[in-house]
Amino acid sequence: MRAGLAVNPSTEVGDVFPFLESVDRVLVMTVQPGWAGQRFLDDSLPKVESVRKEIDRRGLAVEVEVDGGIDERSGPRCIAAGATVLAAASSIFKAADPADAARRLSTAAGR
Repeated sequence: MRAGLAVNPSTEVGDVFPFLESVDRVLVMTVQPGWAGQRFLDDSLPKVESVRKEIDRRGLAVEVEVDGGIDERSGPRCIAAGATVLAAASSIFKAADPADAARRLSTAAGR
């Protein structure tokens, strides 16, 4: 079993810092949870950077996942900020060719 914590847009990312040694993943929500197809919130990037810096400072093996509005434009920005996992739904499953959309996102993210 693996454990994780989610950080909503209204949550201070520092609230998860006391628990980093106890989790395998921190999920930074990059939209308001609740419905698919929302636009990526740019102000979530500093949260990704902050949690990544703290994880690295402590030398922990914790993944940083982002979820919400992830596409070929936002995905690479999240990776650059320190995300290790991209959760994408609408940008892939609403595409005319979902397999191609997934490949394009992977390529854009440098994978």
